[in-house]
Amino acid sequence: MHAVNHRNRRKTEVVTGFTMLLTTFCFIAAILVDFNFISPYTTLHEDLSFLIDHRNNQVISSYAWFIVAFLTFISIPLYIFTFNGRLKALHYIASLFILAASASLFVTGWLGLEFSNSIKEMLTTSTQYIEENKLQLLSDFRDIQFYKRIVSSSLAVFIILLGLTKFRVKLFPVFSSILFIIAGPVLIFFNWYDTEHILMTSAIAVIATGMIVLCLKLIYSGLSPRNGKN
Repeated sequence: MHAVNHRNRRKTEVVTGFTMLLTTFCFIAAILVDFNFISPYTTLHEDLSFLIDHRNNQVISSYAWFIVAFLTFISIPLYIFTFNGRLKALHYIASLFILAASASLFVTGWLGLEFSNSIKEMLTTSTQYIEENKLQLLSDFRDIQFYKRIVSSSLAVFIILLGLTKFRVKLFPVFSSILFIIAGPVLIFFNWYDTEHILMTSAIAVIATGMIVLCLKLIYSGLSPRNGKN
């Protein structure tokens, strides 16, 4: 029975590694196609013109967030099972933040599609209608940005908790743990202070690097003929 459980755990490690690795790459891709303003120092008319001219970009961005939301959600049970028995409660707490991020990602994608439809309606209506509703349009766009901040903050807290896993699980790579513990708080701070700051981008890159290392470690551990309990 123990051998069977051990073999199932190893298989789960491989699946978890591949799933989280795919999620990481998709998240990076979603950030690259993310729809946002080029500069915060623009007029209301310039903002509106930019939104109308790039409506298709918003649609692509929304579907990208839907994909990441789905992958993040299916990662939850895999993550729990992988570290179940190795951790007492930390993985359950961390899973709540993954769930929060997944839900926020879904809301972000949904609001993005609604936002795109609103722009489409504006293009087929009178100029007076556009003038009356452009403030609401920009307000809706800010709501999307707010949920993106919720996503980043939830994932950052999860990353910090994931970094602390090293203190209980030998399998966890030290390199990833250090990167997570350092970059997590940086991501939270600049996520609400200045999302365009270079340290914000650097924190995301550092976390992505740590996740790739961790995923490869899980895959190797699951495929290796010699695999310890931790």
